[in-house]
Amino acid sequence: MLQTFTQLVTAVNNPACGGRPLHIVDPSRSSLRVMSKAEFECSPIGEIQAIFRKKHILVTDDSFRACKFDRRMLERIVPAKQTISVNGSRILFSKPTYVDYLSILDMSVKAVHNLNSRVVEGTIEDVLRHAFDEEGKALNALDLPMEFGVDIPEALGSDMWAWQQTIRKPHCKPSDHFPTSVMRWALVSTAGTHTCWHTDAEGLGSMVEVRNEGGLKVWFVGVEREGGAPFSGLTTFLDGFDVEMPNTERWDVEAIVLTPGVKL
Repeated sequence: MLQTFTQLVTAVNNPACGGRPLHIVDPSRSSLRVMSKAEFECSPIGEIQAIFRKKHILVTDDSFRACKFDRRMLERIVPAKQTISVNGSRILFSKPTYVDYLSILDMSVKAVHNLNSRVVEGTIEDVLRHAFDEEGKALNALDLPMEFGVDIPEALGSDMWAWQQTIRKPHCKPSDHFPTSVMRWALVSTAGTHTCWHTDAEGLGSMVEVRNEGGLKVWFVGVEREGGAPFSGLTTFLDGFDVEMPNTERWDVEAIVLTPGVKL
């Protein structure tokens, strides 16, 4: 994992930019559009959507009360003892036990041939235990539906707009509730975890923000090259594509560090 991260950072550090991020050196060429919260909220919806068609929008200074990474906070997401899927890695035992699985979970161990080998069962208690242990493993719980959800900015909340426009149509039930648990997710992770290249939410777009005190997430973006293979191409992700490598021969890479108060 460290090798992959280092290669991605190298790909981001374009010598032409003097080691500075492209969205700062030349915003017009960047795939990221940085806006203050005031600018975002005061801009017409049509203008925001026009930007979003071609760029990722990064909203800064979105102040809120950050959460503590503790049992009390995490139990608002899922009961501490409930079994959940956890991304780590396992060493194959002839007859593995549940304790064996938990003792060797570690996302810093490279998955060979099959990324599903990283998915095991655990609990939030396990994640917390490893998070505060100097010898703890790198664990990442991804599939945590949020029944109560979070607010999506009006300009980009197309799911809520579609729901409001159709809920009272014929054959729809006005008493039905918006399916929040299949549209909003929480991620709970220790330090040192990562996910491989992927397209979020089936290409429909995602909003990401870090909620815990002192937390951060480095977000890498693959950017189509002019005249290069489009992401919609049938063969773009074939012919030697490696989901765990930077693949800079196929696209450019940009990155942003997300901290509490910054919303992507």
